[in-house]
Amino acid sequence: MTIRKRYMRFFSTIIGILALTITSCTAADDAVSTAPITNLPAAIEKNASYGNHTQQTYDLYLPANRKANTTQTIVLLHGGSWVSGDKSSMDFMVQRIQSSLPNHAIINMNYRLANGSTVKAFPNQLEDIELMLDTLQEQSGSWQISDKTTLLGVSAGAHLSLLYAAAYDESDQVNKVINIVGPTDFTDDFYAGNPSFQFMFNALVDVPALNTNDPVTAVSPAQRITTSMPAVFNFYGNQDRLVALSQLESLEKALDQFAIPYESTIYDGGHANWNESQLQDLEDKIKSFLGG
Repeated sequence: MTIRKRYMRFFSTIIGILALTITSCTAADDAVSTAPITNLPAAIEKNASYGNHTQQTYDLYLPANRKANTTQTIVLLHGGSWVSGDKSSMDFMVQRIQSSLPNHAIINMNYRLANGSTVKAFPNQLEDIELMLDTLQEQSGSWQISDKTTLLGVSAGAHLSLLYAAAYDESDQVNKVINIVGPTDFTDDFYAGNPSFQFMFNALVDVPALNTNDPVTAVSPAQRITTSMPAVFNFYGNQDRLVALSQLESLEKALDQFAIPYESTIYDGGHANWNESQLQDLEDKIKSFLGG
């Protein structure tokens, strides 16, 4: 547990004690109603901050009539090879989720992009996910949403979603993962056998910060699966030149080993550049997966 989370729990305890004291000292006829808030309007907040870095921003979409005990949240993570991209590229997914799952809250987040020197992708981008989820948890009361959260990522964002859920989610904040063309295993010769692999790896990974003798395995989600991994929905293309189907096979093997529920769909096409019929199928399956 991080120091930040220990402080959160400490202050939560203090607040709880104060609340109990105030309640016990209040006359019954002056008691404040605890009835749930109802008929809330939909709300949107763009480019809110969850950290001090300029790239630590998010867009928030809250549905109408949301309820703190039932409204689940989907957190979107964009692609871009960990070095580029923006949450705006996931706006199409926001629209599809709002159409098929209108009762879900949505967070579309940016994260710090690796620049090869002062900012490395790993573990910084994983720490950004943790910070975003902590913000969600802290604000869930004011936003009137539950703490049930799905990570949905595309490409590099899918890799980050899988790796965070597998190896970094110490508080079990992630309930499900939707993986769209995510790299899963850098020990695979598809990556490790590439002459440029080591150069790219050094540019992306802060090895000392990972505190491991095997950093390639450490950032490979398929190599980090345990029994605590949540259920996963996978979507890949059979002509993808960036993420081979061997990546899905490696992930499925690990999920099978630990009896983690999953479902995989392979489309005719490349790196998520699928046609409208395929995208509609993806939308329908996500709706089914999330209980819409």
